Amino acid sequence: MNNDPHALPAGTVIAGYRIVRVLGAGGFGITYEGESPVTGRRVAIKEFFPRGIASRKGATEIIYAERDTDLVSWALKRFESSTTEQCRLKHPNIVEVFHYLAENDTGYMFMDYVEGTTLEQWLRDRPNLPSEDELRPFIEPVIDALDYLHSMNFIHRDIAPDNIMITADGRPVIIDFGAIKLIESRTLLQAKTVHSFMVGKQHYSPPEQTREGEVLDARVDIYSLGAVLYRAFTGTPPADTEDRARRIAFGEGDPLAPLSEAAPHVRPELAKAIERALSFRASERQGSIEEFRTSVGWQGTPAASAPTRPVIRSAVTPPNPSYISAASQTGKRPAGARWAAIAAALVLLVVGSAYAMMSFRATEPQVVNVTAPAKTETPVQPQVSTAQSKVPPKAETPVVQAPPPDPQAEARRDFELAQKVDTMEAYDLFLTRHSEGFYATLARAQKTKLAMIEEQRVKEEQTRIYKQLVYNVVAELQSAGCGPEDNNEGEWNDAARNSLALYNRHAKTKFDGEPNEGMLNALKQRSGRVCPLTCKPGFVVRNNACVAVPKQVQRPQPQPQQQQQQQPAFTPRGSICVRGICVGN
Repeated sequence: MNNDPHALPAGTVIAGYRIVRVLGAGGFGITYEGESPVTGRRVAIKEFFPRGIASRKGATEIIYAERDTDLVSWALKRFESSTTEQCRLKHPNIVEVFHYLAENDTGYMFMDYVEGTTLEQWLRDRPNLPSEDELRPFIEPVIDALDYLHSMNFIHRDIAPDNIMITADGRPVIIDFGAIKLIESRTLLQAKTVHSFMVGKQHYSPPEQTREGEVLDARVDIYSLGAVLYRAFTGTPPADTEDRARRIAFGEGDPLAPLSEAAPHVRPELAKAIERALSFRASERQGSIEEFRTSVGWQGTPAASAPTRPVIRSAVTPPNPSYISAASQTGKRPAGARWAAIAAALVLLVVGSAYAMMSFRATEPQVVNVTAPAKTETPVQPQVSTAQSKVPPKAETPVVQAPPPDPQAEARRDFELAQKVDTMEAYDLFLTRHSEGFYATLARAQKTKLAMIEEQRVKEEQTRIYKQLVYNVVAELQSAGCGPEDNNEGEWNDAARNSLALYNRHAKTKFDGEPNEGMLNALKQRSGRVCPLTCKPGFVVRNNACVAVPKQVQRPQPQPQQQQQQQPAFTPRGSICVRGICVGN
């Protein structure tokens, strides 16, 4: 993650905190570990950085495409308001958000740095599926935290094993609120170009959260919490939300396997409560977190006082609660575990194992599942054979199957390649390889957007062609002498319709309705003028044209008292005549 090309380099100072490293990155933000050089306080800093829309200018400043300016402005304001709202939350099992900074044309959320391991990693590191007693101390405080959130009119929207941290002392802490996911989903729908910045948790999100415009309530978090418990007890997350919606819509049935079948070792009451929390319809789930707590049968001990199991450290492994056994709380190892350890040591001595290997094994807590002995004053010591000492007795809890390879990495790569081409054919090719999953949804969304763009282009082209057709029809009507007399702007208005009616009357045709190619061709095939020429007052028709009527010229009459001067019949060359008198040379 430190090689993220979009991330701020280590050593960059933001609000007095020096960037140490990148903790994680999503579609709309990059989270860093920061440290104050003055106080030494370690913090987590989430930077607003919408991938595909934003880019770096210099070391810290962010710039956006001009076409997405309004959208980014809305998203950035929503990020700021979400941060300031989270600053009001104070709960020991919710990460504390304490500051917001608007700078470098972006925003930064400052929160406490939570050191530990995620619940997902804890589940992966376990050799066996956890029991209810092992899981309850981690989940019940989360229930209490969600109850507090809902009382403050908050919805987390992103409860998942990756967003539940377990600290070194075994305290679960909810991180990474889902408000940023709301910004991501709305931005994806409104962006000028679909970008590959959304990374969703479709296995932990309820169906209504994936639909635009749905009103969400506490049942969103109840579904996600049920999904977390389902994943913990079965080893795999529940069916993908998109797959559930598609199969139910096509009448194929719900692909979600009931927990009572996928994990028969789970207490029936608990399994039934989790199955109800995972109901496809929100109306069929528990209505509140308190109702969920009651339905799972955990209302006897308040979450605030529920015991937490310490994380046992070892010289060779990081803090990991997966090594905790029920006996570790009392500080005593079960009798069966002691005999198993002794037998294991004898076997090692017999085969000549190195002392270092023995020392290495001694540093790890030994967890052995044994049957509880009968209540006697002297503990019953089970007989342990050499073969049994190497392998713990088979537990009733099934072994966790290795999770299937995550297809998201390959799908993300192929989707980004399809985006570079950005054609229907490219996305169709992508969908032949990845027909289901989150990126398949993005590909279909991009196809829908391309189809809309193509539809708009076709409409604009059809409008242009129609306007040109109207222009040509009106021009033919004008050349046929039927008008209209105003300028031809390619509009089929009342004047153009009256001109067509005039043409029909004189040409004895019956053209009606909107202009079309047939009408235009018929107009072009006429010979000469169709409508009679009518001229304005003061003009007359001559040679099929309007000619202005010439004004009559009045010759002046001679006055009676004036005599006409007779001009000489012959004027000699060289003579000069003035008033009838000529003087010759």
